[in-house]
Amino acid sequence: MKNKRTHVLLTLGAAFVLCLTLTACSKKAGRKLLDPEIAEMVEADYVGKVRKIEEDSFSVAEVSFKILEDGSLSSSSPSSKKKLEDSELVRVVYHEDTHFYIRTSPDEGNSYEDTKAGPESLEEHMQVYMRGDFEGDTFRATEVRMMQFGD
Repeated sequence: MKNKRTHVLLTLGAAFVLCLTLTACSKKAGRKLLDPEIAEMVEADYVGKVRKIEEDSFSVAEVSFKILEDGSLSSSSPSSKKKLEDSELVRVVYHEDTHFYIRTSPDEGNSYEDTKAGPESLEEHMQVYMRGDFEGDTFRATEVRMMQFGD
């Protein structure tokens, strides 16, 4: 009886550990939308740095944000020089109705001008601010804003 109870407890314990492991592995870092407060501040659901451009999609490294004590935002992303594995990138897909535009700002965002663009305007290491949602690990973009600073 004692061996049977021990066997059942070990089996349940193993199943619990397996469940936790699978749950943790399926929640890859960077596969979630921005916090609503930050999303409102940056006018985007997700922000990334373009790392790979393909015919009907592109992949980004996540840009993460945090709100500082003074209310300003701090952002960070992997160095453009760092080689990232595909598993560290987020694939972004778009369709013919996805709105692409370039926001040009001569003064780091205090004033700006938006210009209609398309996916052909994407460049590696460009920061993109996107509207849309995740479907699994893939971000489905409805809007892509490409930032250009300077004249």
